Amino acid sequence: MNAQDILTAVFHAVIISFTLLILYCEICQVILYNQELKVLDRKEELETTATNSISQQTTSTVKLESPVVEEHIELTEFRSFLKPLRKPKEQAEFNKMTPEQLRKKCQENGIRWRNVVRDKETGKIRHLRKAEMVAALQQKLSNTLTNRSLNYIY
Repeated sequence: MNAQDILTAVFHAVIISFTLLILYCEICQVILYNQELKVLDRKEELETTATNSISQQTTSTVKLESPVVEEHIELTEFRSFLKPLRKPKEQAEFNKMTPEQLRKKCQENGIRWRNVVRDKETGKIRHLRKAEMVAALQQKLSNTLTNRSLNYIY
């Protein structure tokens, strides 16, 4: 692994960290906005009750209660607010593909397949085998699936 690969990995880690931080801040804003709406609705309801009781000329007093803030908030309710930036890639059945098709898929996904591995027995550099290309494509696809959660916005 050379210095450029290390710097690229660090750069991606920093980008992912900042994306997670932004996502966390956006979720917190949505939570606070929903809580604020609940408080305003409750306050409006209490004020309406107070004006109704005053208009009926009763001498009872209305005490405005402080809003109850939920301590545990489930994030599943925010899925309706999230929209993906791009459509998910179709998952292909790599095991049924020919090596030529796999090489084409590897090139499309930016995976090197030509002259990549040094054979232990002969010491010569060789291309990826079919199973190795399938593994690389599946790993690439799983990485894009896990990173896809970072590509959500409101």
